[in-house]
Amino acid sequence: MGAAFLVSTVKFVELAAVTGMPANLSLGVFSALTTVLIMAVITYARHLQDERETTARLYAELQRYARRRC
Repeated sequence: MGAAFLVSTVKFVELAAVTGMPANLSLGVFSALTTVLIMAVITYARHLQDERETTARLYAELQRYARRRC
Protein backbone atom coordinates (compact mmCIF):
# COMPACT_ATOMS: atom_id res chain seq x y z
CA MET A 1 0.00 0.00 0.00
CA GLY A 2 2.70 2.42 0.95
CA ALA A 3 4.62 1.59 -2.20
CA ALA A 4 1.61 2.38 -4.37
CA PHE A 5 1.17 5.72 -2.64
CA LEU A 6 4.86 6.48 -3.08
CA VAL A 7 4.72 5.65 -6.78
CA SER A 8 1.64 7.86 -7.20
CA THR A 9 3.37 10.72 -5.43
CA VAL A 10 6.53 10.37 -7.51
CA LYS A 11 4.47 10.30 -10.72
CA PHE A 12 2.56 13.39 -9.60
CA VAL A 13 5.75 15.32 -8.88
CA GLU A 14 7.27 14.13 -12.15
CA LEU A 15 4.24 15.24 -14.15
CA ALA A 16 4.12 18.58 -12.37
CA ALA A 17 7.80 19.28 -12.93
CA VAL A 18 8.09 18.07 -16.52
CA THR A 19 4.83 19.02 -18.21
CA GLY A 20 2.94 21.37 -15.96
CA MET A 21 -0.22 20.50 -17.87
CA PRO A 22 -3.42 20.66 -15.79
CA ALA A 23 -4.73 17.37 -17.19
CA ASN A 24 -1.59 15.57 -16.05
CA LEU A 25 -1.72 17.27 -12.68
CA SER A 26 -5.32 16.25 -12.15
CA LEU A 27 -4.44 12.69 -13.13
CA GLY A 28 -1.67 12.70 -10.53
CA VAL A 29 -3.99 14.05 -7.85
CA PHE A 30 -6.64 11.49 -8.80
CA SER A 31 -4.09 8.67 -8.59
CA ALA A 32 -2.86 9.80 -5.19
CA LEU A 33 -6.39 10.17 -3.80
CA THR A 34 -7.42 6.81 -5.22
CA THR A 35 -4.43 5.20 -3.55
CA VAL A 36 -5.29 6.83 -0.22
CA LEU A 37 -8.89 5.61 -0.53
CA ILE A 38 -7.76 2.07 -1.31
CA MET A 39 -5.40 2.14 1.66
CA ALA A 40 -8.22 3.30 3.92
CA VAL A 41 -10.57 0.55 2.70
CA ILE A 42 -7.90 -2.13 3.16
CA THR A 43 -7.07 -0.86 6.65
CA TYR A 44 -10.75 -0.86 7.60
CA ALA A 45 -11.21 -4.38 6.23
CA ARG A 46 -8.26 -5.60 8.29
CA HIS A 47 -9.71 -3.95 11.37
CA LEU A 48 -13.07 -5.66 10.79
CA GLN A 49 -11.35 -9.02 10.34
CA ASP A 50 -9.44 -8.53 13.61
CA GLU A 51 -12.68 -7.66 15.37
CA ARG A 52 -14.42 -10.76 13.98
CA GLU A 53 -11.54 -12.97 15.14
CA THR A 54 -11.60 -11.41 18.60
CA THR A 55 -15.37 -11.84 18.84
CA ALA A 56 -15.14 -15.48 17.75
CA ARG A 57 -12.37 -16.17 20.27
CA LEU A 58 -14.28 -14.54 23.11
CA TYR A 59 -17.48 -16.36 22.16
CA ALA A 60 -15.67 -19.72 22.19
CA GLU A 61 -14.16 -18.84 25.55
CA LEU A 62 -17.59 -17.95 26.91
CA GLN A 63 -19.02 -21.24 25.64
CA ARG A 64 -16.23 -23.20 27.35
CA TYR A 65 -16.89 -21.34 30.58
CA ALA A 66 -20.64 -21.98 30.33
CA ARG A 67 -20.06 -25.73 29.78
CA ARG A 68 -17.85 -25.91 32.88
CA ARG A 69 -20.49 -24.18 35.03
CA CYS A 70 -23.30 -26.63 34.08
